[in-house]
Amino acid sequence: MIPHKTLNVHLPEWLYRDIENQALRQKTTKGAVARERLGQIALLPNEKLIGDLFGIAKDLPSNLSTKKHFPRYGQDGHR
Repeated sequence: MIPHKTLNVHLPEWLYRDIENQALRQKTTKGAVARERLGQIALLPNEKLIGDLFGIAKDLPSNLSTKKHFPRYGQDGHR
């Protein structure tokens, strides 16, 4: 048996209702629906999660990834 941990989250009402309706249609629990959805997201490569954002920024410098534009990057121990 795979060990599980409990996570309590507050969801927007529309998302709660969507999960609740799916659970009723599939004759399963809301928790099972939530686990399935989270599992599907966890398996997606990061490119899929942010792919719709690629190419939307215009007029940025071509060397944006250099420290020239973000001189304090990483100084506080966070990225």
